[in-house]
Amino acid sequence: DVSLPEAEQSMNAQLKKYRFVSQKPVILPIERTISGRVSVRPHKSDAVSLIVAIPTVSIYSPDRHIFKILLNLLARDFGASLPDKLRSQGGLIYTWVSDQDNLFDTGYLLFKTATHKKNSMKVVHIIIEEFQRIARGEIQDEEIEAAKSNLIGRLLTNIETGSDYIYWYGLQEFYSLEKVLHIHDQINIYKNISRKEILSIAKRYFSIDQIYIAACGNIEQKEIEKVLR
Repeated sequence: DVSLPEAEQSMNAQLKKYRFVSQKPVILPIERTISGRVSVRPHKSDAVSLIVAIPTVSIYSPDRHIFKILLNLLARDFGASLPDKLRSQGGLIYTWVSDQDNLFDTGYLLFKTATHKKNSMKVVHIIIEEFQRIARGEIQDEEIEAAKSNLIGRLLTNIETGSDYIYWYGLQEFYSLEKVLHIHDQINIYKNISRKEILSIAKRYFSIDQIYIAACGNIEQKEIEKVLR
């Protein structure tokens, strides 16, 4: 039995104790400490765990929306290109995780999975070829539209509770974005991104010289490095 004015007064009284800075944070560039693009931890096991990733952009870049579309068409579910080739057609993997995030100073996009050691290099080849296919712009209009529709559908179904809204708007406030996007703003951004914009970002970021690979298991680092050359 709490009225809205009472809740606002109580909250504002507490918030007066804190100082808020409504400006974009100054982020010092972080120098990369990775000496190479392949990292392998040997482990005696029949399974090999793999992560294939590329560096992307910070949360302040408008290009971050395009990476959402590219990741979605690459690895969202069984209908995406990588799971289809690796699991549905090849029977090479069972599960996978794909993710992309944009932080203060940089961003990343990754595909993570595991396979039997005898199939490890075959899986590496397929993943890299899919990244290169995207870099070459060999993307069908149907793939792009399916990715956009899937993103919009997921966005709407995942904004249902109060905590969902708090996370959506609170994270933007935390990063002090110049413009806080409402749900309909984000949907319109996805709809209006052109094929040309998508192919431009794909060419710039998905090329083989941008790929980093980490592995754990019975796999040779030199073999992976050969693929990246």
